[in-house]
Amino acid sequence: MVLPSLFEVDAVLLPRGTSQVRGCPAIANVIIDQLRHGGSYVAAPQLVMQSGPLALIISGAAISVARRNLDGWHYVISRLDL
Repeated sequence: MVLPSLFEVDAVLLPRGTSQVRGCPAIANVIIDQLRHGGSYVAAPQLVMQSGPLALIISGAAISVARRNLDGWHYVISRLDL
């Protein structure tokens, strides 16, 4: 599954209407559940600010911090409004 690979192992997600969720498998389960219940998400960043290996990504439906590792970018902290 691709979804868990988008997040760091110890990532934190705060989806609308729920409490914080930690870790790739738990985050993937929450996102899949929200999508099954009518949520949707299109990555359309309105602003990206990068400093070294960190990036702040802001869109209409999310605010996230991502970190660049040897295998690419992964979300570390994400607040989704699905």
